[in-house]
Amino acid sequence: MKYINLFFFIAIYIFPFNTDAQDYMIGNINELAGLNYFAKVEVKDELNEEGIKGSPYENEEFTNGFLVTINNTKYENIPLRLNIYNDDIEYQTKDGEILALYNRGIINHLMIGSSKYKYLPYSKGDRTYKTFFKVIEEGKASLLVRHKVIFSEARPAADYKKSAPPTFKRQPDEYYIKLEDGLAQKVSGKKDLETILSPSVKAFIKKNKIKATRLDNLQKLVHYYNMN
Repeated sequence: MKYINLFFFIAIYIFPFNTDAQDYMIGNINELAGLNYFAKVEVKDELNEEGIKGSPYENEEFTNGFLVTINNTKYENIPLRLNIYNDDIEYQTKDGEILALYNRGIINHLMIGSSKYKYLPYSKGDRTYKTFFKVIEEGKASLLVRHKVIFSEARPAADYKKSAPPTFKRQPDEYYIKLEDGLAQKVSGKKDLETILSPSVKAFIKKNKIKATRLDNLQKLVHYYNMN
């Protein structure tokens, strides 16, 4: 975490378009960044500590990808990575600066390598939040994965317990399903699958022994739902 964490704001006019369209306008990410505003954001003190174990990233290394804005402009060949802890998409400029996307609302979707991501709303209790999801399956229903990382501060030695360094710890992935015009809803068990999709999937779940804790099972179920 030695670099300066920057946010950038992209001022952009929004026009309606078909989000499934494949004929994109091609933009230049260097021009886009140069035309907009950057604000220095100080990294929290605890994240500047030496000897932090673990990682806040899905992958420490930047991977070449692209992003598509809601006005259907595509910015190609950008080194990107997902900062799970900050819920940020970061990219590295040619001169080595690491920037974090500030205005997430301008993104329709982005690709990091072969993985697709969307910034989508999800429900939690009575409230609605937004986060970056990895998209596994799309159609009438979308199967989404939410990665999670927690940070634990350093713990000094006490009594019979050894000291522990500050640590980023990856948590189990969470699985969500989103219908076309709805919020992403967390899948915690088989009952959720019938509630979110339809009671009609009950027979398929039983026949194929679908487990709500297995991504490959959920992908099979959502694909079946989208095909029927």
